[in-house]
Amino acid sequence: MSTSWHSAGSSTRKPVMRQSRSSTRRAVKARVFKLARSHPTSRASRSVIVANVLSGSATRFRTQLSMERLVADRPSRSSSLIVLRAIAISGPRKRSSPRATGGSTGRSGLRRSLNSCFALPRVIGLECNVCQGRRPRAIIRRLGHGCPTRSPSGGLAMRLSIALLAALLISAHGAEAQQTVKIGTTPSFVFLPLYVAEQLGYFKAEGITAQFVDFEGGAEVTTAMVGGSIDAGGTMVERPLILAEKGFGAKNLVALENRNPLHVVLRANHPAKEVKDLKGSRLGMTRAGSGTDLSLRALLKDAGLEPDRDVAIIAIGGVSSANAALKAGQVDGFMGGEPATAIAVHQLKLARYFLDPRMGQGPKFLQFMTFPTVQVSDRFIQANPQAAEKIVRAIVKTLKRMREDPEAAVRVGQKLFPTLDVSIIRSIITIEKNTYFPQITEEAVHQCNQAQKQLGVVKGDIAYDKVVATQFKHLWDQ
Repeated sequence: MSTSWHSAGSSTRKPVMRQSRSSTRRAVKARVFKLARSHPTSRASRSVIVANVLSGSATRFRTQLSMERLVADRPSRSSSLIVLRAIAISGPRKRSSPRATGGSTGRSGLRRSLNSCFALPRVIGLECNVCQGRRPRAIIRRLGHGCPTRSPSGGLAMRLSIALLAALLISAHGAEAQQTVKIGTTPSFVFLPLYVAEQLGYFKAEGITAQFVDFEGGAEVTTAMVGGSIDAGGTMVERPLILAEKGFGAKNLVALENRNPLHVVLRANHPAKEVKDLKGSRLGMTRAGSGTDLSLRALLKDAGLEPDRDVAIIAIGGVSSANAALKAGQVDGFMGGEPATAIAVHQLKLARYFLDPRMGQGPKFLQFMTFPTVQVSDRFIQANPQAAEKIVRAIVKTLKRMREDPEAAVRVGQKLFPTLDVSIIRSIITIEKNTYFPQITEEAVHQCNQAQKQLGVVKGDIAYDKVVATQFKHLWDQ
């Protein structure tokens, strides 16, 4: 695709197009989308990159590489700033006089000049408040001109075309107005990926503004999601199974960890080597009916032990009370999650890890009987399919970052748990990074279903696609 421009003094201002306008539009659009999808940086950054590539200047592309570093970690930067950058590196501004433009003024002159800029106004399809035509209203406004009263010169027209290309990418790839999504969850390490996605800008880059609502536990999150007071829930994979039997439709969108995060720690000098050796012990859990209670009972039954008879099960509450009970000798260990167990093992030196599904230990059903996911109601998916897809994409990218750059997760953990020693946070993430995968497999759901049936939480077998949003599965592997 090429365009030749007449000199500034020429009486004819229209460019000579070597391709038809329709074919040019198709070619530009195809190249823009191909480059936008393939470039690995943030959308705001790659918008300008593609604009520079299509302008045909290797120098401008090299210039952008240095600029890219300024915006790559700032996906929430305004599109107007990106447009100005695109214009700034397109060459010195040249102003045309009314005489140089052949006397073309007003909306007709604007229409001719902008339509000649690779026919982009028709591709983008924005409206001008003054012209009432399909003109790049937003770009004109960001340039500070209002609706220009005369045609730009060829140089300015080229700069406008570059700006329009940036706008095309921004509008076409989800950098439009941010959509607020209320996410209900419990602030804990189990749901750390949600906070990492927000803190590192992955939600923002997808056009999502995450608004967190704190709850005490998964049952409260599910109730709020069904009631519509929140849009999405960070809770455990079995919740949609429970809802399905009650006639409510909800789906798991993506896993936050792909293994059961609950595990057993025992006091450091406890002699047990296998689960059956726990007979006669006193083990703690948070509260009756909780995930820790159900997981512990299932584990003991699988080893041939009868809970409450062979092993005393005691409710000991959360982090501080659990470790206080262990220190006082009220329990020999407990089933729990982070950071309670890491504090007991690494900080207080009271305990040792005994059985940890995060490391692939224990019976298979225990590894998958519960794990954290992001869930939404069927109603939300039907009304907001694009928002649901954006949530999945953001979490997939977040988990990849957490696996490859665990220190980034450590920094977010420090903000979420400011009183916790950084060495404890680092030790937790060192273990849990092995579980930061988004896939929710059919085997995992089947194992979860069977375990919940044995515990009496659900009664029947529930189909995989009834509790998992399978239309987004392809995004898990990206």
